[in-house]
Parts: sequence; C-alpha cells; structure tokens
Amino acid sequence: VSVASAGVHLTTRIFSDFSQSNVLVLGAGETGRLVTQHLMSHRPRSLTVVNRSLEAAESLAYPLAGRALGLDQLAEALCTADIVACAAKVEEPLITSEMIQHAQQVRGLTSLAILDLGLPHNVEAKAGELANVFVQDLESLGRVVDTNLSRRRKEIPRVEALIEEEMNRLISWRRSLR
Repeated sequence: VSVASAGVHLTTRIFSDFSQSNVLVLGAGETGRLVTQHLMSHRPRSLTVVNRSLEAAESLAYPLAGRALGLDQLAEALCTADIVACAAKVEEPLITSEMIQHAQQVRGLTSLAILDLGLPHNVEAKAGELANVFVQDLESLGRVVDTNLSRRRKEIPRVEALIEEEMNRLISWRRSLR
C-alpha cells in the first residue's frame, strides 16, 4: 500500500526477474531504506546506494552486501543501473536527461526503470521521454496506491462476514465441550 511497494510492484512489470538487474538507490533516508527493502526482497544481482553522506550510504548498503558511493559518483553509478529508486531531499533534480542519455550510451539501450519518490522531483521531468526509460513519480504511484486501497476496502464486508462465521463456529465448538 506504500508508494515504495507500489513502485517496486510496477517495476516487476518491466523486469520480471530481478536476479539479472542492478539496483541503484539514491538517498539513504527513511524512504530510501523502505524502497531498498522492497527491492531487495526480489533478490537483484547488485545494490548500489548513492548518498550525500557516504557513511549513510554505507550503513544502508553494506548489511545487504551492496556498495556505497558518494553523490559525486551518481553519473557513474547510473551507467550500470537497470532499476533506479530516488528518494533524496533536494531542491533541484539530481538526475538529468543528459546523465541518463550518457548512461544509456554506455550500457546500451536496454530498459531503465526509475522510481522518483522525491518531492520535489529527483529526476528531470523530460527524462521519461527518452527511449526505454520508464519513470514513475509520486503522482503516478499515488494513483496505484489509491486503487489498491480502494480494492482492499471493497473486501472489508466479505472479510468481516468470514470472521463472524468463524467466530460463531468457535463459540459453537466451545459450547459443545461442556
């Protein structure tokens, strides 16, 4: 139901098998940690965490056998990434279209999935217009979360009826023990 889980779920539509995917997480704060947990549950080939503070990147990456880089190495890290999750607090986008174009030239025009969980955006808006680059931002992920919550709410009456039925069975069974 979180935007992090919704983003990772949408990413599975692009990369059904994460075992061949290199994951890059930009930002080692709470949202970065959450999205990293969701991504790592799919067992990607590798994890790289980029952050302003190298120590924060290390504390997130190292327990998961990942590598940690400083923000000055972001462009380099993009060149090997298949899945990028951005969750940094910034004033201006850290990832530009030019950086992505360069990375695509280095890595080939294979698919690149980007989850921009930052507000303001961590990725330049026109990056999603590039070939084989799929950008999901908070607005699009919010719609997915709303849809999932709506679907779950519709199930509440059915679940409550099941609970009621099982409670009645339990009460009947307990009375039979007397």
